[in-house]
Amino acid sequence: MAIATTLTAALALVASCSGGSAESKPKGNAAQIPPDNSSNSMSNVTVKAMWMYVWFKGKKWGADPVTKRITEKTGVQFDFSGPDGDDDQKANVMLIFGDYPEVMWMDRGPTWDNYINSKALLPIDVLAAKYC
Repeated sequence: MAIATTLTAALALVASCSGGSAESKPKGNAAQIPPDNSSNSMSNVTVKAMWMYVWFKGKKWGADPVTKRITEKTGVQFDFSGPDGDDDQKANVMLIFGDYPEVMWMDRGPTWDNYINSKALLPIDVLAAKYC
């Protein structure tokens, strides 16, 4: 749980930063990163996140003090979900249609390779350069 909370906090930080530029133009939702609209006021951002494991049951962001405080401090919240059926099949169908969430947790393997080869995954350093 501590690792998941730390990872989530790190993702929230990256999502809430602004500045820099990205060099690659991936397909799908990764290509739909909103333009940098820097302003002094904080606006809420909801990040869709999917755990690609059948056993994962969605968690309600903001239901506990830690995630609630992260949203208060950063304006970022996560909408967690998991696949309804076979996780690899679901991930591949989402990739084919270019309709996948901004954040995904999955194991390395053929599906992971498909996402990399199609440039659907963005390296964290590209995101950090754009938003931090």
